Amino acid sequence: MTAQDRVQGINSVFLKFCECTSFVPICAHIVTNLLAIFQVSITHLCTVNLLDINMASIDLHYKVRTGNTQEVASILNSYTDNSAKLSKVRSQDSDGLTALHVAAQQKDSTIASTIFDVLDIGINEIFHLLRQTNHDGQTAIETGAQRGHADTISVFLRQLDPCQITNLLSQKNNENCTALMVMASHNSNPDTFHALTNTLSISQRMELLSMTDHNGDTPLHHAAKAGTENKSLIAAMLDSIDLEDRERLLKQMNYENNIVPMLAVFRDHHATDTVVMLLESVRSPHRRLSLCSDPNCFDGNTKLHHATRSSAEGSVSAILSHLHPEWQLSLLARKNNDGNTALHLATSVDLAITKVLVNGIDAALCKELLQVQNHGGDTVLHKVARTGKLFIFNHLSHKLGKQSMSSLLRIKNSHDNTFMH
Repeated sequence: MTAQDRVQGINSVFLKFCECTSFVPICAHIVTNLLAIFQVSITHLCTVNLLDINMASIDLHYKVRTGNTQEVASILNSYTDNSAKLSKVRSQDSDGLTALHVAAQQKDSTIASTIFDVLDIGINEIFHLLRQTNHDGQTAIETGAQRGHADTISVFLRQLDPCQITNLLSQKNNENCTALMVMASHNSNPDTFHALTNTLSISQRMELLSMTDHNGDTPLHHAAKAGTENKSLIAAMLDSIDLEDRERLLKQMNYENNIVPMLAVFRDHHATDTVVMLLESVRSPHRRLSLCSDPNCFDGNTKLHHATRSSAEGSVSAILSHLHPEWQLSLLARKNNDGNTALHLATSVDLAITKVLVNGIDAALCKELLQVQNHGGDTVLHKVARTGKLFIFNHLSHKLGKQSMSSLLRIKNSHDNTFMH
């Protein structure tokens, strides 16, 4: 059927409709004008067979989605011109997905291999093909990273050089996230990270791991936020860079003044293994102390303060056990912006946290800590009296002995009040 035949057929249907409909005479001229507009529009649309435009592309997407490699190859090979094949692979569905986006959704990498084998294009064409985004600004690489399809990602990247891969992985979607951030937020498989970065240099990996989203979060922040099941992924990220870069990355704050170890503590009270792994990734004892004691610039809290306030006993124990005894006291005596030590905060939590904080030090050092006063002049015992948690008082009394406790009870705060007031 020709375009003219389609126009005449549609016009005849419209005219019969008009004849069968009793229009008010005053509206006759309106109907006439509408008919003229309708005829022009239909004539324009019918000059091209709309079904022929996207049928091959729609069929290609469907065959890719079903994993039918033979039929994918058949559709692409029906075009003798390689540019026509490339155009079909580039074509997008209603969500902006290309055939490569759909291939990235599949765990089986053979469909992606088939597309590239049939296309027979150079690395520059592959690079530009992989830069194409869907309506969410995601590349096919991000789609594969989100689903943890390491084999498919390897097929995508196997012919590209490290600079092109770094460029691709630096590309951000509409949420200002890179492929590494998307991967870290949605799956915990370290194989996906290796597939994305194994051909890159240490400096290129560090460049990608240092990139931030609109919240200032790095891929490592995303992994820590996702939970303790990401321990292996976090370890893979840290192992991929050198010790100097590792420490710098671990201390990188987001816009909420959070660094990765803090996020691990916040996320799960049972994140002990993750905290231990993060601490042990820093080999130098001095740097480990720095990582634990550097305060949050927002409220001055160290990692020990945050773990204490979150009642994360395992994390508190892990932090202290990974420090030299002398440095333990230094960290325990560290004050936040209100002048409170971790032990001050423990009085508002429970006895278990207090025990973890003081059980590793002797009575003399414990007495030193109990003498520390915050900006209001309160010692830990003032806080204990205020919260009414006498079981904490009893535990501290048993550790120090009556004579030592007697002198502590006489310390006055800024309001001239002792423990007894």
